[in-house]
Amino acid sequence: MIFSTQFTLDQLSPIAVYANLKKMFPNDITYLFESAGQSNGNYSFIAIGARERLQYKNNTTYYTDANNITHTKEENPFTFLKEYYKDIDTTRYKEATKKLNIGYVDGFIGYIGYDMVKVFEPKLGSSMDNLRDELNTPDLDLILPKMVVVYSHKNHQITFVSMLQEFKAIYSEFSFQFINEAEFTLISLDIKIGQSIFQNLFLNAIKYSRERKEIIVKLINPDNKTIVVEIKDFGVGIPTEYKNNIFDNFVRAHNVEYIQGTGLGLSIVKKSVELHKGRIFFTSNENEGTSFFVSLPISI
Repeated sequence: MIFSTQFTLDQLSPIAVYANLKKMFPNDITYLFESAGQSNGNYSFIAIGARERLQYKNNTTYYTDANNITHTKEENPFTFLKEYYKDIDTTRYKEATKKLNIGYVDGFIGYIGYDMVKVFEPKLGSSMDNLRDELNTPDLDLILPKMVVVYSHKNHQITFVSMLQEFKAIYSEFSFQFINEAEFTLISLDIKIGQSIFQNLFLNAIKYSRERKEIIVKLINPDNKTIVVEIKDFGVGIPTEYKNNIFDNFVRAHNVEYIQGTGLGLSIVKKSVELHKGRIFFTSNENEGTSFFVSLPISI
């Protein structure tokens, strides 16, 4: 399972994970499965490896190899599975998932029927005798990938898209524009801290805007290891004499003294960003507006 300390900058992160795994294993067949969940979100399943298949029908084990040749096996399917996965060298797959900051799962995807209980739990066999399979489905039908990655959306609900929707609802007089030019948008950032960083910057952009009530949020990848988030407003701007110490505690420029604030927000944001091996910088012109840039290392 992917770590819960991830902050997703859009809803396409599972596709980015999938694309990177395809690059790592170009000669392997890969599958991306999506599950429809409840209110807490969905799961993505990514399977890497040839589409080998294992079936158990009429008390016989059938194995279809990568060349689509079916073999009859004498052992029961669970004995076969134990030997099958023991022979796979998992080193490169574990290294790949570590690099992508996701969890490694070796397993299978498919269907296991109730009748299989008789195979691995013989004591329960008598209680299954009265059950009839009216659909004539196999007792077991599995796809055997070399690796299965499970990506949980449940821990990834804080996104720029959802956050901007919340701000749009509260500040309906503002126009929020979201521009995503980044391919990789998954970052190792505690969800609460991530929410605090970007809410602070959003609120500043709103608070210090004037007639032009427009906020632009832009994501870019300057390289394959970094994402930069730009939050741009068209407000009062930062006077030149304050630019060198704007991140210090209790510093507030003279042109915002009439606007409520503590002078601590940007200081906290800077410390939070640097704690996650990132940096924050800005460009600003007085009476024209300000762009804050948050640069953070990506996880994939």
